[in-house]
Amino acid sequence: MSSPVWSRLIRFIAAEDGQVHLGEPTGASSDDVGLAVSRGEQIVVQELSGSSAWDPTMKRTGRELTVKTLLSPVDPDQAGTLRCIGVNYADHTAELKLDVPDVPSLFLKAPEAISDPNSKILVHPTCQDNQVDWEVELAIVIGRKCRDVSEEDALDYVLGVTVANDITARRHQKTSSQWCYGKGISDGLHWASFDGFCPLGPSIVAIGSIKDVQDLRLKTTVNGVVKQNSTTKHMIFPVAKIISYLSQGTTLRPGTVVITGTPLGIGIGLNPPEWLKNGDEVVVSVDGVGSLFNQIVYA
Repeated sequence: MSSPVWSRLIRFIAAEDGQVHLGEPTGASSDDVGLAVSRGEQIVVQELSGSSAWDPTMKRTGRELTVKTLLSPVDPDQAGTLRCIGVNYADHTAELKLDVPDVPSLFLKAPEAISDPNSKILVHPTCQDNQVDWEVELAIVIGRKCRDVSEEDALDYVLGVTVANDITARRHQKTSSQWCYGKGISDGLHWASFDGFCPLGPSIVAIGSIKDVQDLRLKTTVNGVVKQNSTTKHMIFPVAKIISYLSQGTTLRPGTVVITGTPLGIGIGLNPPEWLKNGDEVVVSVDGVGSLFNQIVYA
């Protein structure tokens, strides 16, 4: 696909008018807008016109704005169902004592699972019994409609990459016939969907600005303690393979978010297991893309 007019895009509420805008951050804080927000730094943005990050008519307006509130770069109302890949890192597969899959393992999240980069994650009472876990993941945003694409051409359909935290309620995941309820969407056996269980952001980095999507470092800290520290080199199925696989017989529309799996170091894999508790701060990051700072709140 043709390169967008931006290299790094954020979605935000502007201090000047209280309205939602799209734009490209400027200055030293632009490399990690989530980190800058967590430090209380002012973020100046060059406004972009357009209805979404994948709007082909998007242009620079020439206006500068400042960020009041940083939002997920993908509006949940525009996202559709999130495609998610499980057990996609060899070390993660080993820690769970699972066989290496022959094909990507797909599950789904509802768009309502998307939450903002520096927001509070509200944990439903049904999940407040030592089961909420963290999962840093590289997320892919599709830029143009694709179906039946080859692995060789797959990245041509990618708009850019961002960061996701695939928050998971492990007990619900284990007791259901599908992972979806524990991950953030009803599986047909339950009525509920866990809103906010997929923080996403802080920005979308254009795929053309990424030197090698299979050489990005992912990291998780909980209350400042490192829990996950790996790279996308260790994916079982690389990004191009995932996109090609998901597109076979199925149309991926612009704005589709694909999260690509988590590496070694999740809470359930530790001995003894560890869980996210009320008041914890969980930070997930991908080098060159940005960081998500989220506080766990028992609602």
